[in-house]
Amino acid sequence: MVSVSQRILLGYLSQPPQSSPRPDSLFWWLMDSEFKKGLDELISGKWKPEELVEKNIFHGDKLREAINKALDERTPLIEGFLYEGGVNQIFADDGLGKSTVLLNAMVEASAGLPIFRGLPCPKPLNVIWHCAERPLDEPFERIKLMSESVNPDLNRMVFDKELQGMDLMTKEGVADFMVRMQDLVSVFDNGRVNIVVIDPIYAITGGDLSNPKDVHIINSLIRRIQNRFECAVIYTHHSNRGVMHDGKRTEGDMYGNRFLSANVTGQYHIKKTDDGVDMNCKKNTYGNLLQHIPLIYDEMTQTLSISKESEDFNKRDKILIFLRKKHCERREFLLREIANQLKVSDAYIRKTINPFIKTGHIVNRSGKGSKGLYYVEKNV
Repeated sequence: MVSVSQRILLGYLSQPPQSSPRPDSLFWWLMDSEFKKGLDELISGKWKPEELVEKNIFHGDKLREAINKALDERTPLIEGFLYEGGVNQIFADDGLGKSTVLLNAMVEASAGLPIFRGLPCPKPLNVIWHCAERPLDEPFERIKLMSESVNPDLNRMVFDKELQGMDLMTKEGVADFMVRMQDLVSVFDNGRVNIVVIDPIYAITGGDLSNPKDVHIINSLIRRIQNRFECAVIYTHHSNRGVMHDGKRTEGDMYGNRFLSANVTGQYHIKKTDDGVDMNCKKNTYGNLLQHIPLIYDEMTQTLSISKESEDFNKRDKILIFLRKKHCERREFLLREIANQLKVSDAYIRKTINPFIKTGHIVNRSGKGSKGLYYVEKNV
């Protein structure tokens, strides 16, 4: 049965954003325990308008059906970098350009363009960008420069700074945020968002993420976003100063309590190089992320592109990008294509793809060895 509170909440959420000022909190119209219970369900992500009747209890036939429908491979949003349901953390020292790197990726993702001019993006993606500190002028100025070389689909991007005025340490603040999220998602034609960005994450709790309680607030918020909107989440964060050892300071790691990284499925540490930045993978829960992404920075357009010629760029990652692109394109390929494009030896190519052939991820359609046509049947 649909409770009265859920019906009222559904009616409230279905209304378009109003031009008149909204109250600071939803609690001005929540008067009794039934309404509060409905709000709790909305905040926690347990209740969705499209799933009002059936409870999400997986048991017996329903459990069997869910297992049978489980995907053999995770659906890519950005090959080698982000997958459906993923949570990625990008951390770096202050002022190193983590926001620019992520903004570049989202601008390209909105148009379904290869990310950093190399990582396949199978389809245009809807993106919500929460600017958690500083004015929106900063990303707007960067997008204006990036648009000189990249043509974003602005109908698939939403930028918002209302998060800056919300106290997400309280239940009222979380309620306001979830309703704001519903408003933002409603602007997309299909009413769905693919990626939610929070830049930066520490601003939610005022910066002190050494406290496990503050980390719990962030992790809970991310879970609520994903439970309600079924999207991927990416957020930026800072690195710490490292520790002193033998009179020298060691390289910094993620700032804050270790449980902050426990909730993510992918984690990248950005480091400065002579011509750009390197993205080094520190956590790869499902084993489908690239371990090292070297990027060259174009100061004129503030865009970045993968340095495929870099000697530090892992040869295996080069081959994986090639194979994932072929999987997206549904196109066959010859082994010599890999050798000619990537300047990798035949022996190393065979060493890399043979395990995928044994598992059926790659099939040889002609059976003629190195001269045969290969096809990526399942994503690698």
